Amino acid sequence: MWLSYRDISNLTDSKLSELFSSRKRNCQKYKKLEAKFPYFAKELKRKRVTLKLLWEEYIVDNPDGYSYPRLTWHYRVWRQADKATMHMEHKAGDKTFVDFLGETLFIVDRKTGERTEVEVFPDFR
Repeated sequence: MWLSYRDISNLTDSKLSELFSSRKRNCQKYKKLEAKFPYFAKELKRKRVTLKLLWEEYIVDNPDGYSYPRLTWHYRVWRQADKATMHMEHKAGDKTFVDFLGETLFIVDRKTGERTEVEVFPDFR
């Protein structure tokens, strides 16, 4: 099969990988699971959602489905196939990268019980 640059430049990483993969997944059980991966990726961005919680949801609908360890392996392989990465060169100490995800912290007034939200890393813009 002959593909031009234009043909392959419009493909996602996972589709491109599929072209060069000699092993295709034809199993219906896997295809059913793989169809849920975009939903998993979206849900995992929400607070308190874990892959374990999503597996518990999946196994209720698919009692003969994959075990939790097997599902997590397949999900990680799927994410890696579709994840583009880039190595960034920088001088040590030149930049700081901080992950601001997670729940906001708070201080509790011992007398009143009032909670006041606080930022560990305030916005310096």
